[in-house]
Amino acid sequence: MAEWAIVDSSPLIFLSKADSLDFLRLAASKILVPESVAEEIRRRGPEDVTARAVAETAWLHVTPDPPIPSVIEHWDLGPGESAVLAHAREAMCRTETHRRLSPGLRGGILQALWPNQALRPRPWIAITSPSPFVRRG
Repeated sequence: MAEWAIVDSSPLIFLSKADSLDFLRLAASKILVPESVAEEIRRRGPEDVTARAVAETAWLHVTPDPPIPSVIEHWDLGPGESAVLAHAREAMCRTETHRRLSPGLRGGILQALWPNQALRPRPWIAITSPSPFVRRG
């Protein structure tokens, strides 16, 4: 199991509507929700099942959005998707640097962006819908 996961709004919305939010805990023990994702969900109103879940679920941790790299900005995604991918990219860079410094260690790879690396052990995972990978326009 990954140590932590970054989640976008779509999995949160669908799983909370199905009363199955606990499935996220199969991916990691700590689930991070970027602030822009939390804000997108809060706009649904305080009575929304997903908004209540984000506010009341202790193991969902709202975290500040990282700076969005230009490579991700050029994909023209929403703020939530961009924040999820920026968190994952940042984690991957830290992991890859750690791997180069410690050749005996195996670090994480962003499975959503590089599926051919999925068999490597990873301390984290990004959970998002497939829509960010579909070109808009």
